[in-house]
Amino acid sequence: MQDTSPHSLLKPIPDPNNYTPETAPATPPPALTSRPETETRRDPTLQEKTEPQPYQETEEKMATNSPPQSSRRGLRNVGNTCFLNATIQCLGAIDEVHQAALSTQATTTTQDELLRCIRKLQQPGTAYTPASLIKRIPHLIRHTSGDTADAHELLVALINDVREPLAQIFQGQMSSTISQCDKLTTTTDNMQDISLHINTDSSSPLPERLLNFFQP
Repeated sequence: MQDTSPHSLLKPIPDPNNYTPETAPATPPPALTSRPETETRRDPTLQEKTEPQPYQETEEKMATNSPPQSSRRGLRNVGNTCFLNATIQCLGAIDEVHQAALSTQATTTTQDELLRCIRKLQQPGTAYTPASLIKRIPHLIRHTSGDTADAHELLVALINDVREPLAQIFQGQMSSTISQCDKLTTTTDNMQDISLHINTDSSSPLPERLLNFFQP
């Protein structure tokens, strides 16, 4: 315990003209007692009632309720096929794509090969080579084996090539209204993607960019 009396060097110097002899106090000073928090820490009954911290409860819930994380495979680059790998990984992150069913036709479609590849990535193992999709690239876009290509171009061609219902995920309609000479003209066009203007020095989030795109 610390001494509560002021330090001797910090005592004021008495004035000789107004000096009066010190007298002993009539009653002894009260005895110093330990701090309440010290007693609380020493009381075993109070320790048992201590509530767990919120972060401890959160960690316990995460440990008991979180589903088991399965190891996922990557895609092997077999020679400038990163544009295909990026397209497959983007499509594999969409729940509706996972819910699409394989076709019952005898011939294998591009969608079947795509869905099989995405499902193989959910299985444990080493890096996977999408050989069947690599063979279909020349039928989707102009491409020579070993050359680079644009991932967005492949994505659009892949969406247009696959059968229903996977293609419906990326189909939509955009309606624009023009006012000219007090006359409103509304035009509706089919679309598969939206071209957003993104500045190199801009850090605005995607919802804000979409909102700006649809402003009058």
